[in-house]
Amino acid sequence: MFTNDQLREVLPEGVTLGSQIKGGKRLVYGAEQDGKQIVIKLMPRDQLERAEREVAIGCTFDHPNLARILDSEVRESKIGGEDYAWFREEFIDGEPLSDRTEKYAPCDALALASDLTSAVDYLWNRHTVVHRDIKPLNIIRRPDGTFALIDVGSGRHQLEDSITSGALGPGTNGHLAPEQLELEKSHDFDSRTDLFLIGIVVFQVLTDIRPFRPDKPDYAPKLLSGDWPRPQGLPPATMVLLERLLARQLHQRPTIEQAKRLIAAAQEESRCS
Repeated sequence: MFTNDQLREVLPEGVTLGSQIKGGKRLVYGAEQDGKQIVIKLMPRDQLERAEREVAIGCTFDHPNLARILDSEVRESKIGGEDYAWFREEFIDGEPLSDRTEKYAPCDALALASDLTSAVDYLWNRHTVVHRDIKPLNIIRRPDGTFALIDVGSGRHQLEDSITSGALGPGTNGHLAPEQLELEKSHDFDSRTDLFLIGIVVFQVLTDIRPFRPDKPDYAPKLLSGDWPRPQGLPPATMVLLERLLARQLHQRPTIEQAKRLIAAAQEESRCS
């Protein structure tokens, strides 16, 4: 492992290193450059190929619900005697959705669904990318109430060969679509995989529970069979939205445009401004 001073030595002139934001295999640090806050994402060099794909896509982002990568190519440096790949990314001001302390009212949950669907629309229709890891930790709520989706590093570019190895691709238990449990079906992923994950997040903020609980022994069977608890008391159009997003089969889920219409109908029913 390296020290902050060793990391500072490889940063470009004018970049001031802040505190570490996230640990694990992918390290994230706050930083400042030209008076603006940015983040530094750093990972072992064995993740270089995934980082290169992330940067190639993310440096072109121009969307209010996605963070733009500020480098056009991945940088490689030896830090503390080890080889690392790293890049700079736009800082999104706000709090992770995982830090919320109470349930969302239907209109707030629908605003979240709308912003995430817009981000998924951009990823799929501009880049043919499936995010695959949409979860509260990867969603930032800005002070103005809008939401941004971050960490596209788990994304699957459907027009390129997979770089995933192992029995299970990128994603997080409790925030997986059924097809993500079966790696051989990764070629079937499309935007509807991400819409399923949006359904999980919307369900979670409305109810304070996850529709599929990874801490239970029947997690996989319930996910694969589409067996999730139907919450009581939600507006009918919001329930219709959840039913469609959380459909077991890909072909049963809405397209992006259909999802947008379902969200708009639920917002109208709930008289969201």
